[in-house]
Amino acid sequence: MLPELKQLIISLKQKRKQLDLSQNELAKKSGVSQSLIAKLESNKVVPSYNAIQKIENTLEMILYEKEKKVADIMHSPILSVDAGDTAEKAAGIMKKHDYSQIPVKKNSEFVGSISERELISVNKNVKTLDIMGPLFDIVSWDTPISSIKAMFKDRNKKAILIRNKKGEIKGIVTTQDLI
Repeated sequence: MLPELKQLIISLKQKRKQLDLSQNELAKKSGVSQSLIAKLESNKVVPSYNAIQKIENTLEMILYEKEKKVADIMHSPILSVDAGDTAEKAAGIMKKHDYSQIPVKKNSEFVGSISERELISVNKNVKTLDIMGPLFDIVSWDTPISSIKAMFKDRNKKAILIRNKKGEIKGIVTTQDLI
C-alpha cells in the first residue's frame, strides 16, 4: 500500500474514533459496507478512490455539523452608535462597556465601525459618520467558529457581525470571544 494511502486511512480511522462512531455507523452514513471499513482499518484491502471519497466526505460533514457555530458565542443585541452621534458619545459608550470598537448605524442599517484608533485625536464634537471605518465583515449564524478564527487571524479583524436565518444582523463576535 502506498505510504500516502496508508496515512490517509490512519487519519480516517482517527477521525472516526474522535467522533465516537462505530465502523457500522460510519458505514451506514457513508454508503459503504462495515466490512470494507474494517478491512481498510486493518490494511487488508486497497480501497477504490470512490469508497475513500465517500468515507472522507461523510466524516468531514459530521465534523462540520458537530463543530460549534458563531451563533453559540455571539453577543446579542448588538450595542452600536448612530452615525449622527458625536465622537464624545461614542467614546463614552465604548468606555462604559469596555469595548475597543463598535458598529455604526444610520437609519437602522449598519454602515461602518468606529474604534479607539479613530477616536484618539479627533474633536469630541465630530460626528461618527465623518470618522468611521469600514463595516465589520458579516457571516451567517451557522458559520463554524474555526472559519472566523481564520478571518480574525488572516484579515486582522477585531469583530464580525452575525446574520440570522432571515438575513437580519442580530449578533456580533469579537476576538475576545475566542479566547
